[in-house]
Amino acid sequence: MLREYYADEDRAQRNTLALRDVDYVVEARLHMTGRAGAEDNPVKFREMFVRRLERGQQHFQPYFGCREFPAWVEPPEGAPAPVDETRSLGLMLHDIEFGVRNEARFFEAKLEHGVVQVPEWRVA
Repeated sequence: MLREYYADEDRAQRNTLALRDVDYVVEARLHMTGRAGAEDNPVKFREMFVRRLERGQQHFQPYFGCREFPAWVEPPEGAPAPVDETRSLGLMLHDIEFGVRNEARFFEAKLEHGVVQVPEWRVA
């Protein structure tokens, strides 16, 4: 026996507000840890990073928040200049601190001449 099925009655309505055609420039710093061996040094890891970046190699496809928003990672040469806009963006999720109680960590985001400075984890 066939039964009528209406998908509209059996779905979770979702709404997404997302940016498109956005370029991000990420600045990072390398810090050696106590696990570094005698042959390890910052130059070695920087060269390894640059080599993999230029070849498009990564362990997994990076994404923005969820896999429906993949990120393509490439060297910053040729990136457009930031928009010249300054304004408060309000609270922005920095990360989730996992523990006995998982807690969201936020920071007060501000766009300054098209650039958002994300504070270090312990400051946020």
